[in-house]
Amino acid sequence: VAGSYLRTTAQFAPGLMQLLDTHHAVLDPHLRRTLVQSLILMRNRGLLQPIQVLPLFFRLFRCQDKSLRRLLFGHIVADIKNSNKKHRNEKLNRQLQSFMYGIIADDNEAAAKKSLAVCTELWRRQVWRDARTVNVIASAAFHKSSRVMLAAGTRSSKRKKVKKLKRVMATVKKVGRREAAATHETFAALHLLHDPQAFAERLFTRLQSGNERFEARMAMLGVVSRIIGMHKLQVLNFYPFLQKYVAPHTRDITVILAALVGAAHDLVPPEVLAPVLRQLVDQFVHDRARPEMMTVGLKTVRELCLRCPLIMTEELLQDLVAYKKYKDKQVVNAARALISLYRELQPELLAKKDRGRGADLASRPRAYGEASVAERVDGAALLEEALAAGQGASDDEVHFSDSGSSDGDDDGDDAELESMSGSEAEDEPGDTYGAEKAAKKKGLCKALREKAVAEGSAEEGSSDSEDVSDMSDDEGGSESDSQEDSEGAGSDKEEGSGQRIEAERFLTAEDFERIKRLKHKRLVEAALAKHGLKSMSKAKRNRLLLAAEEEAEEAAALERRRAHLNEAKVTAGSLEGKRKRAHDKEARLASVMAGREGRDKFGSSSAAKKAKTGGLSERQKQRKKDMPLAARFSQLQRRADTAKRNYSKKNFKGHVRGGGRT
Repeated sequence: VAGSYLRTTAQFAPGLMQLLDTHHAVLDPHLRRTLVQSLILMRNRGLLQPIQVLPLFFRLFRCQDKSLRRLLFGHIVADIKNSNKKHRNEKLNRQLQSFMYGIIADDNEAAAKKSLAVCTELWRRQVWRDARTVNVIASAAFHKSSRVMLAAGTRSSKRKKVKKLKRVMATVKKVGRREAAATHETFAALHLLHDPQAFAERLFTRLQSGNERFEARMAMLGVVSRIIGMHKLQVLNFYPFLQKYVAPHTRDITVILAALVGAAHDLVPPEVLAPVLRQLVDQFVHDRARPEMMTVGLKTVRELCLRCPLIMTEELLQDLVAYKKYKDKQVVNAARALISLYRELQPELLAKKDRGRGADLASRPRAYGEASVAERVDGAALLEEALAAGQGASDDEVHFSDSGSSDGDDDGDDAELESMSGSEAEDEPGDTYGAEKAAKKKGLCKALREKAVAEGSAEEGSSDSEDVSDMSDDEGGSESDSQEDSEGAGSDKEEGSGQRIEAERFLTAEDFERIKRLKHKRLVEAALAKHGLKSMSKAKRNRLLLAAEEEAEEAAALERRRAHLNEAKVTAGSLEGKRKRAHDKEARLASVMAGREGRDKFGSSSAAKKAKTGGLSERQKQRKKDMPLAARFSQLQRRADTAKRNYSKKNFKGHVRGGGRT
C-alpha cells in the first residue's frame, strides 16, 4: 500500500534501507530476507530509484546467507538490464561502475566474487559491453584472494555450466534477431583494456613472486600470454621465465607451450626467442624422446616459426626436416607441416629436394620491424585490371582451353616449357618471357602475365610484339628501343588513367565478392604455373586444376591465419598429436562384438551362394540309402582285393613275437 500513501510512507523506504545497512550482520535471516523483498517490491513498482537501492544490495553481498545473495544477484542483473532496455542509461551505468571498483576490491571475498559475477553476467548478456566494464573486471585480477582473481577470468559459475546446454538451445532461435537488433560492436574484452602494457607487467610480477596454487598460476600465465600476443607488447623477461619450464617432465607442459606460442609475435626480437627455441628442440626433438613429445615439440616449433620466422636457422631446420622419415606417423606429419610452412615463407632454407616444384627462392619473411603499409583497398587493383580488360563475371574462374591442337604444337610447347624449366627457370624472378609465351598458347595463366608486367618484365613483353627479323638483325638495339617504348607507354598510361576505382565510387558488396574470386583465381593460376604448363590429356588437366584449387585454398587459409594470428587463442590440444587411446582386453572384445552385429557369417561369398537352403540333394540321398546285402558283400570283397594288390613283401619284417632277444 506504499504507493497509495506516498506522504505517509515517505520515510518508510529510507528507514528500511538504514536498518539493513546498519544491522544486516545481526538481523534474523528470515527478517532480513523479508526486508530485502520489500525493497525489491517497491523498486519494481517505481517507488525507488535504482541508484538508491543497488549500492545497498551490493553491500549486502557480505552477509553469510547464500539464498539472500542469490536473490540479490538475480534482482541486480534484471534491474540493470531493464534500465538499459529501451536506451542506454549512461548516468546509472557510470555511477554503478565507479561504485563497483571499490566493492570488487573489498576484503570480503564473498562480496567481491558476487559483485564480479554481476559484471561478467551483464557482459555476457550484452548489457554492459564498454571499456569501463572490462577494466572493472580486470581490477579483480589484482585482488589478494586467488579465488577472486580466478573468477575474473572465468566465464560462468558451476551452476551456469550445468544449465549451459539448455540456455544455448533456448537462444538458438533468437540469434538472428539479436544480431539484427545489436547497436554496438562485440569486441573481445582484452581489446578494451586502458593500459595493456601496465596490466601485463603487473600481473606478470605477481606471477613471478606469488605463492598461489598451481592452477591459479597457470590461469595467470594464460592471461598474460594472451594479452602480450593480442596487443603485441614488449615484455621481454616473459620468455626467459618460460624457458626454465620447457621440459617434457613439467606438469601441464602443453599449457606452458601454448602460452609461449601465444605470447610470440613479429615484434619480439629474434635473439630473445632463439634461446627458447633451442631449449625446446634440445628437450623434445631427439631420437631418445617419446614420439608424443617429439610431435608436441615439432608442432610448437612450427607455431613459433609461423609467428616469428626469423628465429629459424638453416642448420636447425635441416635437422628438424630429417624427421620426415621417422617411424612414427604423427612425427612424420609434424615434420612435413614444418616443410610446408617454409616452402611458403623461405624455401631457400630447405634442401633442394624439399623445396617442391616451382619454389620461389626470392621469397623471404619481412625483416624485424618492417611493416607493410597498404596504399589501396585490398584487391582493388585486381578489380580495376579486370574491368579495364572488359572481363565479365564468367572470367573470374580458371578454365582450361580444350581447343584441339596438333601433336606438333604440343611437342613444341613441351620443348619450350622444358627449356623454360631448365635454363630460364634459374634466371632472375622477373625473367618470365618463356612462361608468358607458353601461357598465351595454352590460355591458362593470364594473371601470370600481369604479374610479370608488374614485376618489371615490360622489356620482354614489348619485345614479344616486335618482328622476329628485327630481333635477329639487331638484338641489342631492339631491346633498348623496346625498353624505352614500354617505359613511355607506361608513363602515358599512368598519366591518362585518372583516379583509382576506389576514389571514383564506393565499392559495393558485389565488388568485394568479385575481388575475392579474382584473388582465388590468381592463387590458382600461380599454383598452375608452379606445377608446370605442359600439354596433357583432359583428365590430367582436370586433376591438375583440382590440385591447384586445393593449393590455392591452403595458401589463402595460411594468409588469412597469418593476418589474424595474434587474435587467435592457442590451446594445449592443438599442440598434441592425434593418437588412439589404449583399450584393455574387455574394451577390445566389446568393440569386436559390436562390429560383428548385422554382419553376415564368416565364409566365402561363392560358397554361400551355392549352399542350398532347401532339402538334401539327390546325391546326398543316394549316399545315405541302405545298400542291398549282395552289393554290400561285393563292396567288401573289392576292398580286400585292393589291399592285397597294394601289399609289398619287401617291407615285411616278420611277425612280432613276445620275449627278448636270444
